[in-house]
Amino acid sequence: VDEENQQLMEQIRTDDLGSFVHLLGQRSDISRIVATVTLAVSSSSHGEAFPLVLGEAMASGTPCVTTDVGDSAEIVGSHGRVVPPRDPGRLAAAMAEILGMSPTERKALGNAASESIRRRYGISEIAARYADVYHQAARRKDP
Repeated sequence: VDEENQQLMEQIRTDDLGSFVHLLGQRSDISRIVATVTLAVSSSSHGEAFPLVLGEAMASGTPCVTTDVGDSAEIVGSHGRVVPPRDPGRLAAAMAEILGMSPTERKALGNAASESIRRRYGISEIAARYADVYHQAARRKDP
């Protein structure tokens, strides 16, 4: 997504969004960018298994608002806001709630999100889960 996308550029001009939308193109420093974001939003209406964008944002201490699709609600839990899919009013309200928090409250929410994602989905935890699955499979007597 960069300025070569003429259709997108035209929409940005038409809606006078030039000062709000930044087309960054392909990047290799996403963790640095995500760490500067005030709020991460995933507004998918269907088809999300484990949206990495939520994990990346949470690991960076960025509060998240997401729709309840795929694993999104499980990932965010009580450390952000989860709303039903295809409900833009509730999505906007959840975004406004977090943006209306004081910087200290948002920081605390982001820190709790970071701790949660690292504890539940850090590489050591995931490796232990895989090892457990393999051990259970090895103990099965089924051919």
